Amino acid sequence: MDPTLIVHTLQLNENGEPGQTNEFLRLPAPVQPYGLRFQITAGSEAANRPVLYTNYPLTGVKFSRTQFHPRPFSVGTSSELVCEFPITVAGPYQYYVEYRDDHREEGRNRTATAYFIVDPDLTIRSRPAARGILREAEAVSVRHLPLDGIALQTMVPKWMGPLRDWNRHLEASSQLGYNMIHFVPLQKRGESNSPFSIYDQLALSDDLFTSTDRIQSDDDKYELLAQLLVSMEAEMGMLGLVDMVWNHTAFNSDWLLDHPEAGYNLANSPHLTAAFELDEAIMKLSGELAQHGVPSELNTEADLNALVAAVKEHAIRGIRLWEFYAIDVESCLAATRAALEDPANLPVVDRFDTRTLRGLPLAEKALRLYEAAFGGDRPVGTRRTPNVCDLPVLLSFMKALCGSLNDVEHVMQHTQQLLNEINVPHYALYDQHVDSILSNIRNTVKYERLDSNAHSTAYLERKVIVWTDCVKLRYGKAPEDNPYLWDHMKRYTQIMARYFHGFRIDNCHSTPIELAEYLIDAAREVRPNL
Repeated sequence: MDPTLIVHTLQLNENGEPGQTNEFLRLPAPVQPYGLRFQITAGSEAANRPVLYTNYPLTGVKFSRTQFHPRPFSVGTSSELVCEFPITVAGPYQYYVEYRDDHREEGRNRTATAYFIVDPDLTIRSRPAARGILREAEAVSVRHLPLDGIALQTMVPKWMGPLRDWNRHLEASSQLGYNMIHFVPLQKRGESNSPFSIYDQLALSDDLFTSTDRIQSDDDKYELLAQLLVSMEAEMGMLGLVDMVWNHTAFNSDWLLDHPEAGYNLANSPHLTAAFELDEAIMKLSGELAQHGVPSELNTEADLNALVAAVKEHAIRGIRLWEFYAIDVESCLAATRAALEDPANLPVVDRFDTRTLRGLPLAEKALRLYEAAFGGDRPVGTRRTPNVCDLPVLLSFMKALCGSLNDVEHVMQHTQQLLNEINVPHYALYDQHVDSILSNIRNTVKYERLDSNAHSTAYLERKVIVWTDCVKLRYGKAPEDNPYLWDHMKRYTQIMARYFHGFRIDNCHSTPIELAEYLIDAAREVRPNL
């Protein structure tokens, strides 16, 4: 490595790790290339033929988050073993160390993964210290903008009129000394008109343009945006940052009709089946309150009690919600008796060992029958259970337990005992969930309608955010889990990276970290100093 370079040194401990305080290392932007050096003290455990693996790219090699390059340590000028390389590319990187360990069967030890991030090299036009305007005499003078030096102002495009009118707003911000503008999403908005409920991630909003702009295509729109941002950067000394909305899309996005797999539904998320049926039952009940003696306007605790009772009786019991939890003992017993009383057609295969089963406690017998004949545990709410009994398996189990199936009443008695035992934990969970459903309804209605704060101005003051205008997107963990969705969002992300210097990732409500890594990597393919 060039001896004239500035070198940042990280001392690793005797196990080859950076220690808790250095698990995440932030490095400056490579305005001028500098070196990164890892050191291991000679004689320490990790000094036994160590090799550092990092996904920081080798010279001339494209970055890949999953490709780790080996970089050996060498003996330095002192008693340290040294691994060093030049830093020229911004971004987040990972590394770990492997070294020989004769106490391990595989002969090598691997440290935990640690991280270093190289800040981006952002540049802006120079400004005089005393005034917030650009130096006219230094039209081409630029300087590095460190992340800690960003002075940022947010602008909401839908409130700013067409692009052709933006310069007066931007010039005012420039004169006030801002060096970066954060833009709320500029895309076509959904039915709610919220900029964060995007109708089309790939198209700019029509209200950013006028008929005099002579727009013929989406490319024409992006060309006008590019001209504005270039002017903002070159003439006003400000960079652009934009919100990225990956978590959700507007509920009326056209592409959802062709790709329903992009959202959560009962086909790809069957665990939502019970919740969906309960929602429908409650909506139906809402239009029938008078039929059940519940006033449509709740004014007293008695009114609320009547509502909760109606939900329990006509929604929860009405859809037989318990069937998503427990075995229907009566129908299972009826099928068992019918089979036992028709021995000519009795489908029995000996599958279980009598001695093993008879020695088990009741709870263990019930668990084994549940797993064998009912498929065992499954996500709550996925399916109803009345028709999921594998009758031949149940009969085989009972034959092994009872010795034979000749004494019908004896077999029925033991079958009922086992089925009831199976249901004990499932009914307990059902009762717990019903209590939660009713408590949440009661507490919400009481707070909003009956308590002294019932006439709160929270809605008037816009303190409450109601999420009814968007669809949560279902990515999975990798592109193959939802190919269209990952590709669609990659295109959206790379378009934005082409025009903006930075992203603010909006509303990551359980959005997969794998998706964020994938999309940020895609963005840095377009703009390495994002």
